[in-house]
Amino acid sequence: HAPGDPPATICVGCRDLEKGRELVKLLMMSTARAVGSKAEAVQLDVTSALSIAKAVATVESSTGHLDCLVNNAGVMLDSDGQFDLNAARAMMQTIVKGIISVTTAF
Repeated sequence: HAPGDPPATICVGCRDLEKGRELVKLLMMSTARAVGSKAEAVQLDVTSALSIAKAVATVESSTGHLDCLVNNAGVMLDSDGQFDLNAARAMMQTIVKGIISVTTAF
């Protein structure tokens, strides 16, 4: 964000909306407020097509468009040191398919 640019809107996608709102508060206490930007939490579960569609609609109605997407979804499921195929599938669902699905949708 450069001086003279219009204020940015930062949409924080998160599964847990309350945690997202806490992050928004932290953002607004930092540089986001200093440059005149605003931030909002948007509920988003990257493993759910319905959740992704709702997040896209929320962002579009709130900001009109998306300038930048930062995909930082991830999960690490502990299997007590043992390989667990179900845990591996859940991690891949989030880390790979989720990122591709969100990027494609936006």
